[in-house]
Amino acid sequence: MADILHIIRREAGLPAVLGSAQMAGVAFGAVISYGLVSGGVLPLMLAGPVVAMVGYVAAACLVLLLMYCLADMAVTHPVPSAFGAYAEAYIGLRMGIVVRVAYFSAVVCIVGTEVVLLEPLFGFWLAPLPGWMVVVLLLIGLGAINGLGALASARFGLSLAVLKVIALIALVALAVYQAPLAGEAEIGIGDTVWPDIWADVPLPSLWQAFVVAVLGYIGIETMAVAAAETAAPAAVLRRSMRRATWGVLILVLCAVAASGWIQAQHFVPFNVPPFVYLLGLTGVPAVNTVFNVLMLLAVVSVLNSQIYAGSRQLFGLSRAGRAPAVLARPWSRSASGSVACTVLLPILIYLAYEAFPTQVYIGATSIAVTALLAVWMAIFASHVGFRRQAGGRSWQGVVGVVLVLAIAASTLQIDVFGVALMVGLPFLIFIFMAEFVFGLFFANPK
Repeated sequence: MADILHIIRREAGLPAVLGSAQMAGVAFGAVISYGLVSGGVLPLMLAGPVVAMVGYVAAACLVLLLMYCLADMAVTHPVPSAFGAYAEAYIGLRMGIVVRVAYFSAVVCIVGTEVVLLEPLFGFWLAPLPGWMVVVLLLIGLGAINGLGALASARFGLSLAVLKVIALIALVALAVYQAPLAGEAEIGIGDTVWPDIWADVPLPSLWQAFVVAVLGYIGIETMAVAAAETAAPAAVLRRSMRRATWGVLILVLCAVAASGWIQAQHFVPFNVPPFVYLLGLTGVPAVNTVFNVLMLLAVVSVLNSQIYAGSRQLFGLSRAGRAPAVLARPWSRSASGSVACTVLLPILIYLAYEAFPTQVYIGATSIAVTALLAVWMAIFASHVGFRRQAGGRSWQGVVGVVLVLAIAASTLQIDVFGVALMVGLPFLIFIFMAEFVFGLFFANPK
């Protein structure tokens, strides 16, 4: 296992220019996604509002364990590749490389497929231009912003995150305001088919809700990446990470509760996001336009946070000798080379999706889900090693590893994620074998 201080020296060079709010903005940007802003937590609502809410609360407890472990390590040893560096230091060199490659691959897959959500918007607003061209230009623009450095990326991301949070709070408040009027609302839009779909899934409803809720929180770990470029004392950094985590969880739980209330009070059609339905009930003018703007904010914000976090994993790979040195030049105080690669590869994924939508979407989402679950498991396992090295124990890490393993196994029984492990697990094995061969015959110790 590598010494963590050696890894920190190896990845040195990126200036600590972020404030605590900007660090939190990275996490809010990654977690508050299109699905949450629309209220479209579809797989969870299949279980019914009450069960879905309990599942989200249980998932929030796992997230608290995860962020406790991450904050513990990030405050003590802030480093750009974060969980990749911790896996290298406390599990082993090869596992550290696998974690970095897995996370970077997940980001490439997420960005390359999630950007597809914006095609209809651009097709409506910018009709003269081909949708694919606007999407590619958007990714290049996000790459340019991130290429300017962490501060530019964080400022842009924070502004989008603030707008998303305000919009989500407004939607929750609107749901609360609408509650006393529920009895007066005219239903008549059609029955829901969700209970019938849910009945076909063999796992208990609560566990399914828990599994899908955990996957919905993925992205919050990006805060540990931003911590390495945040100018704050350890105590302030720990407090900021704790507050940001609670802020994300409370906002998500409020949004799910509001969405659940809409489901309970109204027969919401399967293809209508609950918050869109809510806006229609309240008579808000130009509902589709309002929703489209919110969707644009949500997706662009997620893409920005993911590009930032993914580029830092590639930066760490470059400094470890597993990617071209030009991606993390020692004389540069930015990660512009890594950012450029983190934008180029999703563009290729997106163009491949345009040609083979079904195959690319299934492959990309399977790799992303499996890789991110593997990263979470590595975070918990790293904390066990971190505490052991300090002469202590980490029950949080042990519990986390067991739960993530159970969640990963459970995806086989949920139709939406049924092929995730079948595609993603061979991909992870391939990464490990490639690193084993490279490390055995070609790598120079760094």
